[in-house]
Amino acid sequence: MNKHIELVRKRLDDPDSVTQKELNENFDAAEAAYHAASDAEDCACVVYYAALYAKYTSELDRHSALARRSVKKYEELTRGE
Repeated sequence: MNKHIELVRKRLDDPDSVTQKELNENFDAAEAAYHAASDAEDCACVVYYAALYAKYTSELDRHSALARRSVKKYEELTRGE
């Protein structure tokens, strides 16, 4: 499993278990991986958006739903790997 997705899951399951600093660092690392990946790599894109949405879940409930959707999409894309 992707470490960025794992942190997003942790945040979604227990919002107090991850600090804002951890979310910011997770997002920065996911963003770097996203930009380093080729456009054809859907997983990198999904991880990037999951990290992005998780970074802002404390601000809006909508972002929490988007983060969950991105985690689900990642799981679908990596099923069988």
